[in-house]
Amino acid sequence: TVAAYEQMARGKTAALLTAVCAGAGLLAAADSDSQALLANLGEELGLAYQIVDDILGIWGDTALTGKSTASDIASRKKTFPVAYAFEWEAARGSGELRELYQRPSSQAVDRRIMGLLNRSGAQDYSLAQARRRHGSLHTLWAQVGARGPAADALTQLFDSLLLRDH
Repeated sequence: TVAAYEQMARGKTAALLTAVCAGAGLLAAADSDSQALLANLGEELGLAYQIVDDILGIWGDTALTGKSTASDIASRKKTFPVAYAFEWEAARGSGELRELYQRPSSQAVDRRIMGLLNRSGAQDYSLAQARRRHGSLHTLWAQVGARGPAADALTQLFDSLLLRDH
């Protein structure tokens, strides 16, 4: 499920970026409210980053990512788009994708999986969720109230991590 995916991502990418952002608040001797905002910002950044990475792993340009877009499907990774498509399919009373995901990888099976992902709207839904988290991240960053060249550079870094094509 999407909830299980998010729990997994919170324990990996989001945990790393939460620690980095919260640690920056500690080093800067920020007040407890700012430290909490920074921790939340790190979590949003981590979740959004992971969703974007998952999108690129399935639909990215191989020439830009340096990674075959077939590899995540072939290795049966439980990415955000796949978790969404599982839920989409279950809501329609079907289990085809789940059944295909249990089969060994082959061109025919992987093509069917891609067809189901595309039919579910998983790419658009995933992009919308990444954008929502990106917006939330900017709201949190504005609440932190950081100003100046360093704050501007961090804003650009956030955007480059989330608005990327590789």
